[in-house]
This record gives sequence, structure tokens and C-alpha cells, in this order.
Amino acid sequence: MAAKKETYSGAMERLEKIVRQIDNNELDIDILGEKIKEAFPDNKDRLNHIFSKQVYGLAPTEVIYKIACNFVLGFSDDIHIEKHNLRLLDSLPSIQADNFEEDLIKLYPELKD
Repeated sequence: MAAKKETYSGAMERLEKIVRQIDNNELDIDILGEKIKEAFPDNKDRLNHIFSKQVYGLAPTEVIYKIACNFVLGFSDDIHIEKHNLRLLDSLPSIQADNFEEDLIKLYPELKD
């Protein structure tokens, strides 16, 4: 069976949906959603926590990166996302060169052991 290819816009829509589901407690992890809302009752603080600690993404080109940032992070005029983990990296050449783990650590130093 051939692997399903996903469009970048489809991937961005899935990412936005996941964030919305986490924020609205629509996942089958109700206790986690309740605990996040207890820990971060303010919508702005909660979304900033989600984007800084729970959502990671790579974009293969600068154009896709900018579209992703505008689409995923630009959902509200009232809430500014202060820190996010969307990064620019074309992972295919990185994987082919066997440098993917090192490249991820450069982008996300907190992942280092």
C-alpha cells in the first residue's frame, strides 16, 4: 500500500485542529484538559502554554514556515502567542544525511539529554 501524501495545508489544518481540541478539551483525555484549564484558567496563558510546551512542527521551506505561523498562530487578534515551537527545517535531506537528531537538537536544545 502506498503511503498517503499529505499537503502542507492539510498538515496545518490538522495542527490547528489539535490545538483547538486541546484548548477546548475535545480529546479523549478529559482529565488532562481539566488539569490544563485548572493550571492555566486564563485563555491566553493556556494557549501560550500549549504552543510553548505541547505543539512542535517543522516546515520544509521559508514560505511554508511563514504560512504555518500565520495560519496556526494568527488565529486571534486578542491573543499573542509569545513562544512557539514551529521551526524551519527540510527534514528529508537531514534524514538522508543521517543528521536529523542533531538538527532537531539545534532547533530544540531542550530535547538534548
